[in-house]
Amino acid sequence: MAALYSYVKTARDPGFAKLGESGSAKTPRKRAMTRFSFRRDRLPPVVDVLALLSIEASKPNGSGYAQVRCPIHGEKNPSLSIHLERGNWRCFACGEAGGDALELYRRARGLSFAQASRELGAWEGK
Repeated sequence: MAALYSYVKTARDPGFAKLGESGSAKTPRKRAMTRFSFRRDRLPPVVDVLALLSIEASKPNGSGYAQVRCPIHGEKNPSLSIHLERGNWRCFACGEAGGDALELYRRARGLSFAQASRELGAWEGK
């Protein structure tokens, strides 16, 4: 027989709601809006990010991955595999791997997350 596990919320949990005097649960407070925010939907397509790095992608294979030269360690042979739709990538020569094209741009240029987001147009605010 499979064991059933239940999760008991405690006061330390961020989703915990305390009971008020009337017995109804109070909703958790929302965070204050900051002047700066990251907008993932404003990131350019992966091919455009590669063009900003002056990298030409090869023809993608059946899974959607293309081979390119790694801009992080500057090799002459294509050793970095990047998915042209999702943007996830991995270099098989230096072992670097990342989540998306923004992370590749950030590591290749040596920028912080906020600086790379601003350069790619995905950062709102001043």
